[in-house]
Amino acid sequence: DGHLSGHYLGLALTSRLPSLVEAASQAQELETARRRGKASDLEAQLAAGLLVDRITRLNQTLSLSWETLDNREIQSRSASDVKALGAAVDVLTRSLSPRGGEPPLSSSYALSAAALDLTDTLSSGLDQLLAERIEDLRRGALRRGLLIALTVLLALYVFAALYLAMTSDVRAV
Repeated sequence: DGHLSGHYLGLALTSRLPSLVEAASQAQELETARRRGKASDLEAQLAAGLLVDRITRLNQTLSLSWETLDNREIQSRSASDVKALGAAVDVLTRSLSPRGGEPPLSSSYALSAAALDLTDTLSSGLDQLLAERIEDLRRGALRRGLLIALTVLLALYVFAALYLAMTSDVRAV
């Protein structure tokens, strides 16, 4: 089913990316609390695990979308955004390890910016995909309309021919 790609792109936009950004925000807050002695290393490691899970789910969803997508342009346009997002997640995840050190403050901003860039790219790609599908539906409706018109004309011709054949036989009697 070629229409699954739209479903997967929509899922990535409405569910996977927001949950990734939320997990990153929570991880950043936990890292700050850990440095202040108000959170344990275990909590930070759990946050890192959640962050890795969210990026993995996003990548799986995008992979499923790319497998079902006929138009490879969306995939190529979003490849750099996906790489930037993965790199930002890696930096933040490493900082959450017990020996990770202090994350650069820009890591959460980089992650948010990469997520927004990917959202923008996927949104425009989904819009393009939906526009193509709407155009396909319009063309299909035109073909069906022409087929119905030809069928009605053929039916009228058959009815007219039968009417003339029957009335000419009745007049002859």
